[in-house]
Amino acid sequence: MSLSGRVSVWLRSGLIVLVVILIATVQLSMVTYATTGELEPRALQLIGVGTNGGAFPNVIANYSFTFTSTQSATIGSIGFQFCSVLPVTTCTEAGLTSLSTTAATMISASPQSFTSVTNSTQGDPYLTRTASTYGASVNETVVLGNINNTSVLGTFYVQIATYTSTNATGTPVDQGIVAASINNNIVLTGIMPESLIFCTGATVPVSGTTPNTAPNCAAATSGNINFSSLFSPTAAATATSQMAASTNAAGGYTITVSGATLTSASSNTITALGSPVAPTIGVSEFGMNLAANTTASSTPAIGATPNPAPNGTTLKGQAAAGYNTGDLWQFNTAGATVANSANGTAGPTNGQTFTVSYIVEVDGAQAAGTYQTALTYICTSAF
Repeated sequence: MSLSGRVSVWLRSGLIVLVVILIATVQLSMVTYATTGELEPRALQLIGVGTNGGAFPNVIANYSFTFTSTQSATIGSIGFQFCSVLPVTTCTEAGLTSLSTTAATMISASPQSFTSVTNSTQGDPYLTRTASTYGASVNETVVLGNINNTSVLGTFYVQIATYTSTNATGTPVDQGIVAASINNNIVLTGIMPESLIFCTGATVPVSGTTPNTAPNCAAATSGNINFSSLFSPTAAATATSQMAASTNAAGGYTITVSGATLTSASSNTITALGSPVAPTIGVSEFGMNLAANTTASSTPAIGATPNPAPNGTTLKGQAAAGYNTGDLWQFNTAGATVANSANGTAGPTNGQTFTVSYIVEVDGAQAAGTYQTALTYICTSAF
């Protein structure tokens, strides 16, 4: 605005009156400024490399930037300025100890492609290309790799800006700031000790969802078991018990049985079957197996295969040779192996239930009495 004036003088009654008339002339000049748009929405995710967490201090990480352009323009570069504090009008990475962007690589840029990353200036890498059209509302994802995180815990900032120039200079077309945080990882420590779970009873269930089962020893029932019927030379008498086992031992487990054959108080015995054989009605014999039997042995049929069934990986429990065939029976009194976790290869296994079936047949001359035996099952793990 400029001022100019005109002075007039009147004489009135000896009084000189000066009237100053000021005429103001306003001069307006139009100045045109470049308008910078805002990249919105925008985000930064720190992605770990190998076993490193992406937000751990002083580790190599990949930086995934996502942002949406506002304006359609000719774009030749995208700059990423690392800043330690806000506001970032004067962006500096001073204070971000150990931060290193001078080995940064361009892992990807999509959907707008760029030819390379320039990383010569610490804390200020940028992508470059031959300047070309970059539309509005482009949802861009840029992943920069091989950036060493700062060792300073807490929040830092990165200013993203698009430029018409190919070297991230000049007035930004669109820009925006993203924040990320460096934090210590949480270290949880727990100990899994050597484990062997084994229990016996009339019934012993396993709990959990197959194949991740475990013996439910709390639900095991009493081990005092009566045969299904009186002993008779015309029919077999049967009984069953169960046991369940699991272990994390590298060598798995072995289950043995020890005890005498059925004996009455007057020392009368029933002959133990020394090798796997089919039962014979009218012959005094006592045997057992860990298999599913049919009516060829008794009516009703008894027994079952291990449950859940072995699969050679997470479930390795199986009946041992000599005790794993239906309708074949034996009983050895000197610590015979009746089961093990060697299905596939010996090793750790989740819980499985074994059903042990017992059969008794007698001849017509078998002495009367109450016959009993106490069987001891021992499960041994090889850690």
